[in-house]
Amino acid sequence: MQQQQQQQQQHSQQGQPQQQGQPPHHQQRPPHMTEQQKMAAYQMRLQQQLQGNMQMQAQIQAQSMGRGTMPKQQMAGMPNGQMPPVGMRPQPRPMTNINPEQFIKNLTALMSAKGLPLDPNPIVGDRPVHLVMLFQAVQSKGGYNAVTAANAWVHIAQALGLPAQVPTVPPTLKQVYERNLSRFEEVWMAQQKQRMMQQNAGMAGQGTPQRQLQPGQQMSQGQMQPGQLPHAQQQTPAKPDQPPVNGFPAPHPQHSQQPGAVSAHTRNSMSRGIDPSAAGDFSVQSPAHHRSASLSINQGDGRQSAPLSATGHEQAMARMPPRSDEYSPCARELSTYGGIDLHAANLLGAELDKWDLSMPTVHDLGNIDIHALTRSLQSGLHREVRLALDTLALVAASPGPMHFMQLRYCDDLVDALVDCAEEQVDLLAEHTAEVSDEILLNPYEDVVRACRLERWAIKDIPAFGTTEHELDRAVDRLICITTILRNFSFPGEQNDNHNFLSDDSVIKMICVIIRYLGTRTMLLRTHSNTLDFMKDIVILLSNIAGSVELPGREQALCLLQFLLAFAPTPGPTVCDDTLFFPPYEPTLHPYTPHAVDALAKLLARDEPNRGFYKSLFAADANGSAGFDLLTRTFALVVSPVPEKTQEQARPATLPSLTESRKPFLMQGLLAAEILASLAPGSESGLARSWLASGHSLAQNLYRLIQELSVLYEKPQMANRVPSRLAPRRDPELLYIVVVSVALLKRLIEKAGDPNSPSCTVPADLLPHTQLLMQALTMQSPEWTKEGMLVQLTSIFNNC
Repeated sequence: MQQQQQQQQQHSQQGQPQQQGQPPHHQQRPPHMTEQQKMAAYQMRLQQQLQGNMQMQAQIQAQSMGRGTMPKQQMAGMPNGQMPPVGMRPQPRPMTNINPEQFIKNLTALMSAKGLPLDPNPIVGDRPVHLVMLFQAVQSKGGYNAVTAANAWVHIAQALGLPAQVPTVPPTLKQVYERNLSRFEEVWMAQQKQRMMQQNAGMAGQGTPQRQLQPGQQMSQGQMQPGQLPHAQQQTPAKPDQPPVNGFPAPHPQHSQQPGAVSAHTRNSMSRGIDPSAAGDFSVQSPAHHRSASLSINQGDGRQSAPLSATGHEQAMARMPPRSDEYSPCARELSTYGGIDLHAANLLGAELDKWDLSMPTVHDLGNIDIHALTRSLQSGLHREVRLALDTLALVAASPGPMHFMQLRYCDDLVDALVDCAEEQVDLLAEHTAEVSDEILLNPYEDVVRACRLERWAIKDIPAFGTTEHELDRAVDRLICITTILRNFSFPGEQNDNHNFLSDDSVIKMICVIIRYLGTRTMLLRTHSNTLDFMKDIVILLSNIAGSVELPGREQALCLLQFLLAFAPTPGPTVCDDTLFFPPYEPTLHPYTPHAVDALAKLLARDEPNRGFYKSLFAADANGSAGFDLLTRTFALVVSPVPEKTQEQARPATLPSLTESRKPFLMQGLLAAEILASLAPGSESGLARSWLASGHSLAQNLYRLIQELSVLYEKPQMANRVPSRLAPRRDPELLYIVVVSVALLKRLIEKAGDPNSPSCTVPADLLPHTQLLMQALTMQSPEWTKEGMLVQLTSIFNNC
């Protein structure tokens, strides 16, 4: 007895410093721990917390047994009194109280160790989501797989206070969990399964206890001293041959164990889950003996403290290896694309798209008050002007006939647009320097190349409120106005809006912009803006040129210089006393047909347009270049005439060049015939140089006349696809042939003088007699009505 009392005193003295002093050694985390060591320490703390909870349950069960509660009867056919598994519903996983700070630390350590990105503050439905609450909510429903299988993310969203009625919230919440918590749940589940396997192994080693209580033992359980706490780990020393109690073997004396050590059998029994049906199977042991590994209860907060000692395995996990002096660089697995987080970029793009301002569709505008929009333009307020221009651009771009705007019913709308455009031009002209007195416009091809280089360069965005920012907005408003005027001109035929768009105020405004564009440096700030302006104006002029009456000679020169910017480059050149016209390439010159069409319509009006251009060409003849402006204009209008080499190289499956260029060719030959009438006589040699150009313009015209006249006489030869309908004669072919003959007659008349032998036309520039004989054999009466045979005969007479 004295030896036992001394041992008890030694045990109590050894346990007091740990209860009153610092926490155990294995709970102190040494500095500079690696991520794996942190995870190992975290797993140990979780295991100790689970053991503490089960020990508390064992104490409560032992206390209830001390009050005289009777053990429950085990159900027949099932061990330990458990219910059969048939019809059982899956229970939610028990979750203890989680420390949010420790949870985030462990989660961050795990994601860092795995090399995965972590969003600690995700946003779902414009509301923040706490990862701790999300993890607890999902685990309360059985985990990620159970929630996904039951399609219960809507309930999870409701539990977190998110707007679950929004269709995108549940899937977004699911993505947040998969991205941030799924790996953590896998690790946590693996630890739970490992503990369950250890518990099952411990229960299988001990066997099924026999639930038989002896009267003496039951009486000893009921006789508890007042104020004595029943403890599940207290044991009474017994002899080795002592009979078992409650089906468990009698505890052996602990004289051979070191203070603070716990045997493997005791740890396994403590880590084993407690069956509620067997709560009365454990006997209350004598309080006379206290083990060194017993638990203590904090008096302050009532929470159960961690065990004061651990097994050798736990001490091995808690003991950190010594820190090495060898340098090891930090490395992690890259889970991004070249160091770029696509998810973050996606979120940024979604945020930018959310705040992007966009106009509603034309069908969503409802009734549009044109008078109010006109007053907004006249007010000069930036927001009012922008709203009016955006609305007008949206309506004018609509292809529906119900949105077609008739300018005759829009009072002062065109004048308001012109005034607004002039304000923007004046602002831009004030901040640009004049570099030339003559109009020098960059060719269309050069502007396109400059735009390509400009797109590859880095653009500086001026700050809001600066002068550069105001100039950029002025250019935007100006181009928007030109786009609106262009859209108002569609359709190009039989449009009453042309009478309002061809007003002198509109033409003068366009000419002022063209003059500033050709005499100042970068009036429109960028080459892209210049290209947009050029495309809008050339299409507008192509639509309304038939109704334009030029206000003066200056406007005629501005429009001519602008249209010449769309001519094929590098322009007419002279090599070895031979003039060469640049060829037309549809891929390089997509807007040349519009420029030729606009020029032909301007020249077709006799007065005052043709008179202005006649004076311009006459004045240009006195210059240093000598008929340079007239030659450039003639090269533009004859560019659609196909050459023999181009026609031969064309695939047979495609229509002929004449067929594909028919409208372009008609307008070009019409303008060429008018320019030939404005050309000087044989003394200048200009007409002869045109006919004898390097690409043989005269021979190309003769070949064109011969081929098209045959196609007009025999239309079945033009149909490459057989058809049941009778072929119809194309009057456009007749028009091209008649105008080509008139052009040749005019040029030959001005190329040579029949009265002067020195001014005769060379033989290679004259047609063959076979062409005349073929024309005389034609049977269609249209050749005589149109005067083609008479003009062709006069060509041979002048020779």
